[in-house]
Amino acid sequence: MALNSDSDFQGAHDLDYHYAPLTQPGSIRLLRLYPATSGSEEVHFTLHPAQLNDKPAYEAISYCWGDENDTRVVFCDQRVLRVTVSLYTALKRLRHADRERILWADAVCINQKDDDEKGRQVQLMSHIYSQPTRVLIWLGEDMEGLEGLTECLRGAKEVLPPESHDHDVLFENSKKILLEARALQRLREEKKPNLLDHNWEPMNNLLCRPWFGRRWIIQEVVVADDTVPRVAICGDLEFPWQDLASVAYIIGSYCLYPIIAGLSMANWKSPRMSSYLQQNGRPVLMLGVTYMVYLRKHYRGQGNLLDCVVATFQFRCGNPADHLYSLLSLPRKPSRILPDCSAGIVQIYLDFAETTLVGEQDLKLLSLAPHTNVVEDVREDRLHLPSWVPDLSRQGEVQPLVSYAIRRQPFHSGGDKKPLPIFVSEDGGGKPLLHLRRRIVDRVEETAPCSFNLPLPRAIEVPGYVRVLGLSSLFRLRMMRWLQGCLAVMSRDIAQTLMCGMTGMRDPLPEEVIPAAEEYIHYVFDFWDPNLLLTDERKERLLTYGALIEHSLLGIAESRCLREARAGDVLCVIMGAEVPYVLRPSPEKEGRYTLIGDAYLHGMM
Repeated sequence: MALNSDSDFQGAHDLDYHYAPLTQPGSIRLLRLYPATSGSEEVHFTLHPAQLNDKPAYEAISYCWGDENDTRVVFCDQRVLRVTVSLYTALKRLRHADRERILWADAVCINQKDDDEKGRQVQLMSHIYSQPTRVLIWLGEDMEGLEGLTECLRGAKEVLPPESHDHDVLFENSKKILLEARALQRLREEKKPNLLDHNWEPMNNLLCRPWFGRRWIIQEVVVADDTVPRVAICGDLEFPWQDLASVAYIIGSYCLYPIIAGLSMANWKSPRMSSYLQQNGRPVLMLGVTYMVYLRKHYRGQGNLLDCVVATFQFRCGNPADHLYSLLSLPRKPSRILPDCSAGIVQIYLDFAETTLVGEQDLKLLSLAPHTNVVEDVREDRLHLPSWVPDLSRQGEVQPLVSYAIRRQPFHSGGDKKPLPIFVSEDGGGKPLLHLRRRIVDRVEETAPCSFNLPLPRAIEVPGYVRVLGLSSLFRLRMMRWLQGCLAVMSRDIAQTLMCGMTGMRDPLPEEVIPAAEEYIHYVFDFWDPNLLLTDERKERLLTYGALIEHSLLGIAESRCLREARAGDVLCVIMGAEVPYVLRPSPEKEGRYTLIGDAYLHGMM
């Protein structure tokens, strides 16, 4: 065919490809991509039905859709289909020169105009991505800034501690990291690799690709067993996904984000920090995303759907229903939720909440609600949901305090007994009411500022002798002001409370860390004193526990401010709940409340 651009097809609807329905249960379409010897040739393929139970051979593509309004023309059975630029470039890159290639890509293998078919195919996603010959992770054509990526990932394993999933091993190894960093000068003189001088820039540039952060990537990468290769492709560059995921997991599990990003106050000599702060710190966020994908893969046989929702608060979706539907295939234990692409988003989220709270009697869901804790002011965009129903598209930066089912539960504020049967009724106006048994233990008298609500200080406010440190100084000064604001409200047990009593893996906080954390807070205030002198003993403690403390403060506690909490709200313990909650009494009817959020309440955990 001689038609090459979108404009050539305007008005030529008779040339469009029309899908034949999939009539058999468990059937999918596979894409047979035809070869091309030149990148300028048009993309041609055919679609063929196949039964998953027959174990057909194919490679599954994981990619970011991109702008759905920016499309290119491809040809299916000599008919026109329009696909996004991302898939278009992927198909051009992946086609062989001398033979056909069998692929699966959701945008064309599923009829996107048929909601019923989409719902059925979403239920098959775990099967589709569990049995390909390979998973092809398409990161785009742009290779700028990726020079030396392979060496970066290989070298990272040399300067990082060993990978482990054991709590005790992680804790003991974490105590050595900053102590070993003291030998930085000696390592430099001996020209040996070290954590702080390692060139992280290629990895950080890679993490800025739009693929990272998509919620669908979790199942696309996780559900196949370890015999299925996951290959990341960016332009001409190919590398095993495992190489990046393992590095991200080690950095996350050992609480190393603040140290290598130059945000640590216990050890702040990190010359590579600028690459971590590009695009508003996106590499740090996407390292966390990659860490979570790797974690879900390791624990897939043990977690539940709520674990998946809690672990993926940083991920994004174009369709708000996908915040739930993209996770349904991850737990091995089947969920009671069935995808319904024709349902409204309010009903989808309400059904999820009722299924979890009433059907499974799981109170952990309350820590995901309400959806008022995002940093951005999105009040005009909020869904009209009861306060106990989480808006999964508005989870924001505040991490819930509840534990994962895959780890030891650190808190038991509501006791170990199962709650009384949880049920939902309707008030006189048809609004759903959640019924729980609670005990009020305190009231909110005053609130401290959340660090996210504090602007970065102006450069003129930063002490002159550290002004040369640039942006990292502003982050550190903001941390000091946040801690001062917290201390103005609380004085006793501040360290344990600020760390929310747990580590970054949601394991219970080791007892020996608490006095070190208290000392760390005082060190933060002293940091700006040019006459500060640290004894060797104090240095030893700060370096031993600094990595874990800073990760808990920056990764968990810094955002733990319920932005809408106010004086007069009550703190209560709910029977059977893991953590306490902040509620607002209804001015209209006694015994009714609005949920504000979960809370760490020292002495009641």
